[in-house]
Amino acid sequence: MELNKYYIELDTFVNVVRNTIVGGDPEESEVFLEMLEKNGIEYNVVNPNGPGGCPIIGYTGTKKQLLPLITVMDAHGRSEQEIARELRSWDGELEELIDIIC
Repeated sequence: MELNKYYIELDTFVNVVRNTIVGGDPEESEVFLEMLEKNGIEYNVVNPNGPGGCPIIGYTGTKKQLLPLITVMDAHGRSEQEIARELRSWDGELEELIDIIC
């Protein structure tokens, strides 16, 4: 059982109201929030108006919990299994994660 929790901050293409993710497309937002809840991923809004126009959201969870989120954020469209292989040696450093998913 994995006990290490990781905290990552990512630009996330969602809308934020009163420090809560509400998203632009209600259906996509609901799916996104369900994915966070289903996987036990905690989140907090770090900056509702991030530098690129997207909110900066902080996410907390184990690698296993964060895997679906990281897969959604992956710019290469890889599967969860492919991302899991990439994350084996990841130690929680944000810059390394950005290198993996961008």
